Amino acid sequence: MIHRHFEVGPFQCNCHILVDPESKRAIVIDPGDEMKTIYDELEKIEKKLGINLHLDALIHTHGHLDHIGATSELSATWKKNRGEEVRIGIHSADLELYNNLPIQGEMFGMKYEAPVTPQWLFEHQEEFKLGAHSSSSQFRVIHIPGHSPGSCAFELKSKGVDGAVQTTLFSGDTLFYRSVGRTDLWGANSKQMEDSIRKRIYHAYEDAIVYPGHGPRTTVASERENNPFVRS
Repeated sequence: MIHRHFEVGPFQCNCHILVDPESKRAIVIDPGDEMKTIYDELEKIEKKLGINLHLDALIHTHGHLDHIGATSELSATWKKNRGEEVRIGIHSADLELYNNLPIQGEMFGMKYEAPVTPQWLFEHQEEFKLGAHSSSSQFRVIHIPGHSPGSCAFELKSKGVDGAVQTTLFSGDTLFYRSVGRTDLWGANSKQMEDSIRKRIYHAYEDAIVYPGHGPRTTVASERENNPFVRS
């Protein structure tokens, strides 16, 4: 598994590219801005591996503009240049938020066109693989409402070269290093988010590497003991 992550846009959203070299397939998590940066990174990976990638999907931890802003442009550019449709995925409870991207942009003085309609609406506990023939990476959708109605984390279980399984959690804007997500936005609920963190993250994982939607990575164990906002 190849994992590239970098900050995009004025809100410094963490965007992730994950590639399975065996199946030559990739996904992008939270393409929030800077479409060219994301596209160029995909091409760099192709050049390094000497392969042509198939971009399976653009998936989103939630529907706020800093996590979806480049989605439509990236999917359209990939289709134009590669002739391939790219699935767009988000939880159904955030579909209204996603569709209101132009209105979200107006609140920050930013202009967006109406986004492309997602073809894939997540369900809690839904599982999917990176590439139909991949045996090394298994994803699971964890619905963690609170920051937004459809906020999700993506659990990734991947095998290393030694055969050991590593669990990684892409937590969006719900759980951060020593912090938690905002609950003063449309559809947010502080009690619901605290419940999501306790029940579906802290109590569900003995340990996992956590990549938040913004800021540095952390671990479930570390946040369970040291997060000042929600402890176990």
